[in-house]
Amino acid sequence: EDVEPSLKYSRVKGGVSDVLKRDTASAFALSPRFMALGTHAGMIYILDINGNLVKGFRLHTASILDVVIDNTSDFVAAASMDGLVSISALATAEQYVFDFKRPMRCISLEPNFGRKSSRAFVCGGMAGSLTHREKSWFGHKETVLHSGEGPIWTTRWRGSMIAWASDKGVRVYDTDAKQRISFISPPSKDVRGDLHRCTLYWQDDRTLLIAWADHIKVAKIKERQANGSAGGATVSSGASIASTSTH
Repeated sequence: EDVEPSLKYSRVKGGVSDVLKRDTASAFALSPRFMALGTHAGMIYILDINGNLVKGFRLHTASILDVVIDNTSDFVAAASMDGLVSISALATAEQYVFDFKRPMRCISLEPNFGRKSSRAFVCGGMAGSLTHREKSWFGHKETVLHSGEGPIWTTRWRGSMIAWASDKGVRVYDTDAKQRISFISPPSKDVRGDLHRCTLYWQDDRTLLIAWADHIKVAKIKERQANGSAGGATVSSGASIASTSTH
């Protein structure tokens, strides 16, 4: 058998231990400047990279199921079991809270969210819709990008590409072309999003890593050939590069 590689790690110190004495963690996010910790009590804690508590606040009444920090490290966003999604500035009083009425499982902010006036984001949950929202002259404009395939379990946005997972599989949406460009099936028909968490990670603007149950898939986005067909992008899903039992 292959020997599992050992990993060098150190425990985060500072205020983390004090926070976890009072509450239990339910979601976590990391940026070059901050760490964000969501808890089952609905609290959001912001810590520096050494684990020192910067601030803590409570906008939710139930478990935080997803938390993200935008890539400018200016905003933190959370999706909660209480049906709310919240977006909060880390250095100013700017704050948004939206009620979707059903438990929300995931949220992702547009690239450079902190430097854009559109303040766009996508979110999804048990209602089964992937919703896109952005600021407009008349408040926030809402668009449903996808629905009808069960709960949305996770979503991640990078560049012009938005990826999300439902029980049916992973789909990718091109914001430039304003259309879905691919579908990537789950490892097997027995995989369920509520029992086998799907994790999405954009390695770069054109490479999506999908970890689901006992498989890892690599999806590469490729431009269509200029042979008379319409322009745009397609996704080709690579074979599993790792497959080990989780049992």
